[in-house]
Formats: sequence, structure tokens, C-alpha cells
Amino acid sequence: MRKLPLAIFGSALLCASQALAGSMGNGAAQRNGIAPAPPVAKAHYSVCWGQWPRTSTAYFSAVITSAPSLKNPSFEAAFRSYLHNTFAIGAAPQCFIALSMDDAVAAKKKQEASFVDLQKLKIVETNWTG
Repeated sequence: MRKLPLAIFGSALLCASQALAGSMGNGAAQRNGIAPAPPVAKAHYSVCWGQWPRTSTAYFSAVITSAPSLKNPSFEAAFRSYLHNTFAIGAAPQCFIALSMDDAVAAKKKQEASFVDLQKLKIVETNWTG
């Protein structure tokens, strides 16, 4: 009979110590008045390209630096319009978005090399920046 009250006391002590300790992810921070950090707006770096098979050409923008924002920028429609108005082509461009200038430059170089090596396309640097 003595073991049962001791077991109950031990369990209660264990539960109390766990409750005082709190844990991550269960709302302890909110209950203690600590709000989660708000999302931070970051600059985005984008590169756009469109290929036109009829002329075996790929057209590339410059690396575009966007002002800090919580949303990713979208340049496909504007670059499509630029390619149509400037080069009279109907390419459907794609854009790559990076969080660093170095990553955007590396992605551009990798994509250009792929077009040249694998598809034998000419590269046109449009220097378009949005």
C-alpha cells in the first residue's frame, strides 16, 4: 500500500517539473509574452532568360536586384514583353530568384553554359534590368 502513494507523488513531481520547464513549439513563448520574430524583408536577385529555337538563340537579362520584400518578384511577363518588342520573338521566359548576388550570377553562368554546350544556342546579353 505504501508504494502507491509514493508512485503518485513521484509522478506528480515529474509532471510539475516538466510543466515549469516548458518546451519549444508548444506555445510556451506566446504564453510567456514573447512573440515570434516577424518575417524579415530581404533583397532578391533575379536572372531571366528566354530561348528562341528558330534562331538558335537564348536571350538573358542582367542580374536584377529587387528592393527588400517579403514576396518574390515576378519578371517573366515584363521580360516576355521586352523580348517581343525588342527582338520580335515570342519566347516564354523563365526567371531564377536567389537571395544573393553570387548565387544569381552563378545560376546565370550555369544556364548560359548549358544552352551553349548542350543545345548549341547563341547567347545574347540584353542587359535588361526590369
